[in-house]
Amino acid sequence: MRACQGPNCGWLFLDQSRGGHRRLCSDKTCGSHARVRKFRAVQADFWDRIVRREISSLC
Repeated sequence: MRACQGPNCGWLFLDQSRGGHRRLCSDKTCGSHARVRKFRAVQADFWDRIVRREISSLC
């Protein structure tokens, strides 16, 4: 029995994964939210680096 590590989630679930390292209760809810959050963070970092590169090339 494990507690979901998703933000704002308090569900408990039975980890029946092969390696026993499941962290999220459901792929449909907490899993998709985690993937979207990671994608947006990566995109923000990418565009931040592009803007910095453009600004430094203008100087």
